Amino acid sequence: MAFVERWRLETHTFHLPHGETTITLQDVEVLLGIPIDGEAIVGTTALTWADECQNMLGIATNGAVLNGKRILINRLLQKVDQELPDGAAEMLRDLCNPPRYSWGSACLAWLYRELCRATDRGASQSGGALILVQYWAWFKFPFLCPRMDLPPDYAYDPPFAPSPLSIKTMWVVSTNNSPSEICLVRYRQLLDSMHPNQVV
Repeated sequence: MAFVERWRLETHTFHLPHGETTITLQDVEVLLGIPIDGEAIVGTTALTWADECQNMLGIATNGAVLNGKRILINRLLQKVDQELPDGAAEMLRDLCNPPRYSWGSACLAWLYRELCRATDRGASQSGGALILVQYWAWFKFPFLCPRMDLPPDYAYDPPFAPSPLSIKTMWVVSTNNSPSEICLVRYRQLLDSMHPNQVV
């Protein structure tokens, strides 16, 4: 959230004490391992969430099932436990040959759009690939990264590939961290007092 507060929709950048910076396609590929080469993913975004839940999941939505854009997990689990209906394949969108698409571009565009929406005064939630913002902040601003316990020596052997880079942060946070060190106010202070040599 400390970074979301510094997002400027006019330039799609984070404004920091020592300049502007942003998340790039290269960051998406390196940090998350999502391909950035290929055809663009295009389509309408003028869809209602309730209609999409009905069309794609077969879940009739109402106030008891949807909370904003979130489906209550118990309702989703009930649906997953049921057998697939006849003609279930017809519910799927036509995505022939998924590897030919630039999923990383779609991920970054979605993140930018959601960061712009989050800057609105009335926004109460933030969406998009926020895990990308977190990993990006930890790698570009290492002083923000919580201290991590070192992974075991065999951690990067098969079946875990050495990529994406984010896998290196998936280990348990060290118990040396206290809740006061990871609160929003603390992150704001760290960003306000950062030095240029703390940026990678």
